[in-house]
This record gives sequence, structure tokens and C-alpha cells, in this order.
Amino acid sequence: MPGQRVRKIKKQEVEEKTKGLHDPELLTILAYAPAGFGHIRVTDALFHGLPRGTRRPLLLGSHDPWLVHFHRFFSNHPLSRRLFEWSQYGWREDFFTVLYRSFLRAKTNVVYNQLLTILDQRVEAPKKVLIVATHFALAHQIGKIKARVEKEKSVKITLAVQVTDDSPQQLWYVQEADMTFVPSKKTKEELVNYGKHARLKDISVEVSPYPVSTILGRTGEGDYCEEKFEQLEPKGKERIHIIIPISGAAAGLEFLSSMIDELHQKSDRYYFHIVIKSSPQTSKFIHDMEVKDCVDLHVSLSNRQAVNKYEEVYKSHLIAIEVTKPSEQAFKALLHPTQLGGAILLFAQPVGRQEYDNLDFLRRHELIPGKTDHAYLWNHAEKNLPMHNNEGREIRTKAGNWRGLELPEHPHQAAEFIHFCFKNEIFKRMMNCKVEIKEETHKEISPHGVKDLWERINELLETV
Repeated sequence: MPGQRVRKIKKQEVEEKTKGLHDPELLTILAYAPAGFGHIRVTDALFHGLPRGTRRPLLLGSHDPWLVHFHRFFSNHPLSRRLFEWSQYGWREDFFTVLYRSFLRAKTNVVYNQLLTILDQRVEAPKKVLIVATHFALAHQIGKIKARVEKEKSVKITLAVQVTDDSPQQLWYVQEADMTFVPSKKTKEELVNYGKHARLKDISVEVSPYPVSTILGRTGEGDYCEEKFEQLEPKGKERIHIIIPISGAAAGLEFLSSMIDELHQKSDRYYFHIVIKSSPQTSKFIHDMEVKDCVDLHVSLSNRQAVNKYEEVYKSHLIAIEVTKPSEQAFKALLHPTQLGGAILLFAQPVGRQEYDNLDFLRRHELIPGKTDHAYLWNHAEKNLPMHNNEGREIRTKAGNWRGLELPEHPHQAAEFIHFCFKNEIFKRMMNCKVEIKEETHKEISPHGVKDLWERINELLETV
């Protein structure tokens, strides 16, 4: 049958592109850190996106609690946030990078013993090991012990590093990495230039679309799009389902609590799905949310469970809007509204250089408005001005190309802005967005980042 032959040919093509990953002598390890959900989300996307027929990878997580405390401290306190952002540029970054890199590379005993335990527990000792690191801390530590483990265990280790923001921060430059994957050409150029300036060993840096969850990349079935579209009809009656994932550092809880109350007062159509991890920092917020009729609370006991619950909410409900930080979540803008994760993204104020850089990525690709258009919307929302003039009509037309918007800093203004965009059909226009993939940008804004990454790693395995 012709159809069977086509399927057979396509299957052979897929297997050829991932031949190296099917090697029975290969052991694949995904290395991540518990600092925030971003690294876990990317690791989870890579885990579930492995080509069919390949062995399930093992997970190697950092057990350094210092990373978690560091992340939380610099995310929640205004003064520490300013200090952290100040340290991420110029000579301060140069100094901090050298200091922290030396600290990481001097502290490898735990990772070394973990890796040996993994190799020693295999029934058949692997001859090849692929390690994909989604956090620079583990990447540097693994890089430091890589040659030592290769010699002691007679294995060939291939280390791939996935940068988890479009941010060329110097700590992502790992000299022992066989390949470093970044979301944009801009980040690649800046990382390469840093290596030359710092006189470090040259590394291979590849531009690859950001690896967004393959589960969230599934296309909705039946009347999926129409039903989501109806939610954002100003004259409609459907509930507007809004998901709010709380960050690992539990940042911005007061902002979100106030914004939720104000939005619900404006319309009882707004309904909130909150995904949050239980911790001493979130206990009061969870208690406050439990009694609200407009809130569907999803509480988890661990970071990985929170990531799974987040995807479950998307699979169980027609989510039209997501309020989130411009962390790695920003890259869901690469998805189309017809896909499960293709909600309209509303970004809280950025914290840290990487979040500013992610917004810059979206702005460069016109996935969010430019600063002039954003100022127009914020001003009109604050003063509740009509959008009937030519400029207003032009903004509505442009909205058909946007996947996200930035929220004002104050919760009252944020609620006013959201309701203004809803009433003036900005969200409705955004629901028609189709991300245009051009030849020169397909390596940056394709929604198939996971597939692309594994194919490139397969090529790497065949050359090292």
C-alpha cells in the first residue's frame, strides 16, 4: 500500500537522524539543578521528547542546597535583586564569573561520586556516555571531572550544554562542553566573543530553537480553538481560564493576590488555575487562595511534581491566558494558539538579567509589542481611553502577530491593563496569531526545539 510505504520511509528517515542515540552501548544522562523550575522544565521537555526506541535517560540532580537558597534570596528581596542585577554586567560579571567558576570546579566530589555510582550500577558497563546539562553549575563540575572519569572507567563522555535563557551570561561558557546550544544567534556571538576576550579554549556553540515541552506542543482536538476564542469574546459568557504558575522562589505573591482580587471584581468570568509548591514561603498565600471561589488551586510537594501538575492543567482545561515571569516560560511564545500550551502570555516585571534578555528575544522577533506600542497600551489602559482612532486600529492589527504582553509593575495597574486588553479585543486578536517562521529565523523561533536538539546531538555523537 502507498500509505504504508510512505510511513515506512518516514520511519527510516527518523531512525537515521537519531541512529547514534539508539546505540546500545550509549548511556544518556540529563543533569539539572533544583534552583527554580526552569531547569527542571527544560530537562522534562528533553526527557519526554527523546526519539522513540531510545533508552530512557537517567537523571542527575544537584544536591547542593546553596543553589536553592541563593536563587530564592536574590528573587524575593528588592535590594538583593538590584545587587544581583548589578553584578551581572561589565567588570562585575567578569569578577563574579571567575570567582564562582573556580568555586564550582573546586567542589566536584559529590558529582564525581554520583557519576561513578551510576556507571557502576549498570548491568552492562556502557562504553559511551551522553550528558546533557541544563544548568551551568553542574556543567562546570562535570566538565572538571570528565577526563578523569573517562580514564578510570574507560568510557567516552560527550557533554552537551543547553542554555536555559536567551542570555549570554559568561557562566554558560563551559570549556569542556562538546556542544553548547543557545536560543539565538545574538547569544551565540556574545558567548563566542567572551571566550576570545577571556582567552578561554574555543567551544562549539550552536543556535537551536528553545526546547519547549512536546506535551504542550500538541495540537488541540475538535473545537479546541473555537472554544478558546469564545473565552476572549468581550460580549461572551464563557469563563476565561487563566493559569498562574508560581515560581520556585515564590516571587511576587502579594502582587498576584491583589491582581486576582481586582480582576475578579471587574468580571466573574475570570477564573484562575494556580500551580504552586507547598513551602513555608507559600503557606499563607495557599491559605488565602483556598477560600476563593474564582481559584482552582494545584498544590505540589516537590518541584518536579509542580512541573507535572502545570502540564496536567493545560491538558485538562482550555487555558486562554497565562500570567508568568519572563523566565524560560517566555519561550512558550514559540507555540501557536492551536497548541495546548499556546496561551496568551502576560509577563510580570523581569527579575535578573536573563529575564530582560528573554523579553528582548521576544521583542526582536515581534512576538511582543515594541516599547512604543506597549507605552500606548499602558497609557490608554491607565486612563481608560478609547482606541477608535487610526493609531488604535493599527495597534489592533499588530496584535494579530503578538503572543504576549508585559504587565505594569503595580497590581492595580496590571488588573486594569488586562481588563482593558480584554474589552478592546486585543486578546481576541492575539488568539489569531500565527508565528511566522522565516528562513533566516527558523533556527530561533521554531516550536520543534526538542526534536531539533536531539537530531543535532545525534550528529554530535557520530562525530566525537
